Amino acid sequence: MITNLNHLMFKEMETEHYFTLFLADLDLTTGHVRMAQAGHPHPLIQRASGAITQQGPGGLPVGLIEGAQYEEFETILAPGDRLLICSDGFIECPNPSNELLGEKGLKAFMTELKNTSGPELLDRLIWKLASFARRSDFYDDVSAVLLEFQGSPVNSPPA
Repeated sequence: MITNLNHLMFKEMETEHYFTLFLADLDLTTGHVRMAQAGHPHPLIQRASGAITQQGPGGLPVGLIEGAQYEEFETILAPGDRLLICSDGFIECPNPSNELLGEKGLKAFMTELKNTSGPELLDRLIWKLASFARRSDFYDDVSAVLLEFQGSPVNSPPA
């Protein structure tokens, strides 16, 4: 799909713009997630244990280079695991010393917030980022999608 979008950008549109993209397909029964990146930051996977990994090949933004190829990668989420997809505004957010938060800083935030979930987690991430930057008007877009996998209702134990 991303390769087709890239092709369309060069063949059908006359623009010098490009964009990043993260695409995920989750099987809600098995927890199997197929993903692809096009210049978008690596997704963060936090296991129910609190362990954090980031994976993915990165890839070029859509519309940047004609003929670019995009690799699929995958993982399995278990009940209690979560997938966080953030814009580059998170990891490229500078503090007053002009040091970027980076993937390491985002991991630290998620470790600190491992017992927080849902919209409250996203709110607290923004609060922590504003505290790091010492400002609430960020230089770049700051957006995120959080998927908390609970497992299939079919496989859930009875209440």
